[in-house]
Amino acid sequence: MMRRPNSPGGKSVPEAVGLVISAGITLHLPKRFSESLRLRYFGPRNLTSDGIYRSKATASLNAGIGYYQN
Repeated sequence: MMRRPNSPGGKSVPEAVGLVISAGITLHLPKRFSESLRLRYFGPRNLTSDGIYRSKATASLNAGIGYYQN
């Protein structure tokens, strides 16, 4: 990794996520169908080791439908 000129450096690990929250639900419906939802949240993170540049938080929502056999 290249350091910025005159940068004292830092103690952070670049792009290491400090907070992750994940939650989901799956419903088994009649006639062997299922539906699912999953939400994932990734908190903001340092993009440089000195913490001057930070990313925004990110969230993703995934949905699915399935068919299963007994």
